[in-house]
Amino acid sequence: MPRPPIAPSLERTLHRASAIALFAAGAWLRYRFIFVVHPPSRHLRSDMLAFVERAQRLLDGRFEQSDTLFPPGQHLLIALSGVLFHGYDTLVLWTHLATGLLACFWMWRGAERFLGRRGALPVLVVGIFHFAFIGLAGYYLAETVFTALVALLFYLLCTRPFPWRPGRAFAVGLVAALGTVWKGTNTFLLPILGLWSIGWAMRSARRDRWPSWTRCWIFLVAGAAIVLGAQALYFEALYGRALPVAAGGAYNFTLDKCPGATIVGRGGARFRSPRAFYTGEGGIQAYDVYLHDQRLLWRRGFACVRERPWALVRSLRNIDYLFARNELWPLNVSDFRGLNRLSRRLYTIFLLPGIAVGLVLAFRKTFSPRTPPFLLVPSLFVTVWFFLGEMRFRIPFDTVFIPLGILGWTWALERALGRGRRAVIAYGMALACVLIFGVPVGLGMLKMW
Repeated sequence: MPRPPIAPSLERTLHRASAIALFAAGAWLRYRFIFVVHPPSRHLRSDMLAFVERAQRLLDGRFEQSDTLFPPGQHLLIALSGVLFHGYDTLVLWTHLATGLLACFWMWRGAERFLGRRGALPVLVVGIFHFAFIGLAGYYLAETVFTALVALLFYLLCTRPFPWRPGRAFAVGLVAALGTVWKGTNTFLLPILGLWSIGWAMRSARRDRWPSWTRCWIFLVAGAAIVLGAQALYFEALYGRALPVAAGGAYNFTLDKCPGATIVGRGGARFRSPRAFYTGEGGIQAYDVYLHDQRLLWRRGFACVRERPWALVRSLRNIDYLFARNELWPLNVSDFRGLNRLSRRLYTIFLLPGIAVGLVLAFRKTFSPRTPPFLLVPSLFVTVWFFLGEMRFRIPFDTVFIPLGILGWTWALERALGRGRRAVIAYGMALACVLIFGVPVGLGMLKMW
C-alpha cells in the first residue's frame, strides 16, 4: 500500500502547535495584565466605580431607579463575586480571563468557515495580541464579557448557512438577546436579521424552503424571548418596571440628536460621552426629569429630529467615531496610553484597508445563506447612528472586523500573487501579524512590567 503523504500531517501538527502557542501567549499576557499589573480594583473611577456602586446596592438591598439605565450583567457579576468570594475581584478576574480567550477562540473558529484553516490563523494572531481586548479586561467594564458574546454569536452565524435548524436558531436568539444583558450595542441585530431573512425568502425560488424559514424564526424568537422576558422580570421584581432591556437608550438618543454634548437631569445626574473631550463638542442639555424617565426623553429626542431633520444626517458621524477622531477610553488615560495609541494606529494602517475590501466581498451576494455573520456590522452602524457612537462601542465587534480585515487582505494578495500560493499567503500573513501586532504589544507590556 502507498504510504500517506507526510506534508499534510506535518502541516496539521504545526498548525495545532501554533494555535496552542498563541493561546498560551494570550493567556499569559492576559493573566499578567489582569491579575498583576492592572487589576480592576485599583482603578475605581467614573464608569468603573459606578459598576461597583450598583453591585454594592444590590448586595445591600437598595434598588435605585437610576440603576435601570444600565444592563445588569456586569454589576450582577461583581455582586456575585462579592457573595462567593467576599471581594469584588476574584470572579471578575477569572471571568475576564476566560471570556477574553473564548472571544479569540470563537472568532478564529468562525473565520475558518470562510477563510479556511490556514487563512484564519492570522485572525487568531491579531485577536490574541489586540491590545484593546487585553486592556479593557483590566477594568470593571462590560466590554470583555460582551466581546465574548459577540464572538460566540459570530461563530454560531458562521458555522451553519441560513436557515438554521431549530437548535441553532434557538441558540442564535438566546445569545443575541443575552448580549443586551451586558451592553445594548447589538440592539438592532435581530431586526436587521429579520429584514434580511425576508429578502432571502422573497428571492428564494424554492417555496419549499419557506417552512424551514418559518420554523427557524419561531425558535430564534423563542430563544430571544426567554432572555428578554427574564430581564423584564428582573427589573420588575427589583425596580417595579418590566423592562426587557435597560432604559439608557432614551438619554443616549436625546444626547445625540439634540444640541449639547452633556445631558443633565434632576438630582444632578449628568452624562458626557468621553468622545466630547476629543471632538470639541460643548453645550448642556438640562431637563427637570430623572434620566431613567424614558417617555419624556424619547419625546424630546424625536422633537429635536422634527425640528432639525439634519440631525439624522449628522448622526452618520457616529460611524466615523467608531474608528477615528476620538480615543479609546479609559486606556487613553492609563499608564498604557502610549501602547493604546500605537495599537490603534496599527489597526488603522494595516486592518482598516482590509476591512473596507472585506465588507465589499461579504455583501457582494447580499442574500447568500452565508451572509448573516456579517450583518453584525450594519447592526452596529445602525445602533450608533440611532443612539451614540464612540470607539469603545466598536471594540466588541472587532471579533467581526478582524476577520473581515484578513479576508480583504487575503483576497488582494491572492489576486496579486495567484491562488496557487494560498499556503504561502496565509502563513506569511500570520508571521506578518505576529511582527506587526504581537511584537509591539508584547514589548510594550514587558517594558511596563
